[in-house]
Amino acid sequence: MNSPVHQVSYSKIEQLVGHLVDRLAEVSGGERFDAVVGIVRGGVVPATMFSQRLGAELVLLRAERHQARVEWLGEAPPPGSRTLLVDDIASRGTTLSLARAFVEAAGCRVTTCTLFVDRDRCVTPPDLALDAPGFVRYPWDRRETTPAARQFISQYEMLSPAAEAEFVGVDLDGILLRDIHRSDYERDLLQTLGRRADLPPRPHLELPPVDWQACHVITARPQQDYQVTRAWLDRHGFEACGLSCRDSQTHSHTIDGAVAHKAQALLRLGISLFIESDLQQTVMLAGACPTVDVVWWGRFRRLRIGGVSQVVLGSNTGNRTLTSPR
Repeated sequence: MNSPVHQVSYSKIEQLVGHLVDRLAEVSGGERFDAVVGIVRGGVVPATMFSQRLGAELVLLRAERHQARVEWLGEAPPPGSRTLLVDDIASRGTTLSLARAFVEAAGCRVTTCTLFVDRDRCVTPPDLALDAPGFVRYPWDRRETTPAARQFISQYEMLSPAAEAEFVGVDLDGILLRDIHRSDYERDLLQTLGRRADLPPRPHLELPPVDWQACHVITARPQQDYQVTRAWLDRHGFEACGLSCRDSQTHSHTIDGAVAHKAQALLRLGISLFIESDLQQTVMLAGACPTVDVVWWGRFRRLRIGGVSQVVLGSNTGNRTLTSPR
């Protein structure tokens, strides 16, 4: 299987910046920023977006961690300025720490922020960041475009971007097979579950155009249905797909429970794109998982939703019981 990668688009970056701006008050005490300092090159785009949203001056600096060298690109912010130091990601945190020390030495107060942080590897994490869902690829990150970059990839045994693939998750009922009407479950649950197990998958042309050798099925069916569901997938050519079912002890048989289960699985597995058949769950998942692109796969319509707002899973609109296990 190709290495899973999260392809983060410009529109998704804008949403993530908005999400992080909303959380800035938690780490800054609500104090206004005088300047946003972007670390060239990866921090330029997000720093520009932060600068516009905060109404603060944009300043750039270059930080070369291998040479332990940092320099301003243009004028430095005045001493005493409250600055937001921005980069695209903190892997080990070396570059960010080097830049922070440099800006603080210039007499500025510094809050550090990156779009993502690798919590497992980062020694000095930023003050504010989202946990990296896996390997992240930004639109400006094109490593193999020069001979030197190709040599670097070979030297460190890194995968070329051409060998990377999004890690796709799919809902089961309503995607791989047609939904059974809820009234059938209400009338005779056991008979309907048995009939469901005998249903064929949707015709190939009705399925999402994804690589089914590199997908993970995430369903709200209870864990007790795992073996039956696994057998159905294997029998119909989806044996390469992973499978996650809902733990009834942890997540209830409600819309809230289904969304909480799927959100937990999406973030745990590092899914970058999830295809869901239920519109309400699609919207809630998009809000609960800001690093995931969620697509509503309706019967006649397709809609990609990239929400990053906070969603309270215990809201009144989400407490109805799921009649059919999805």
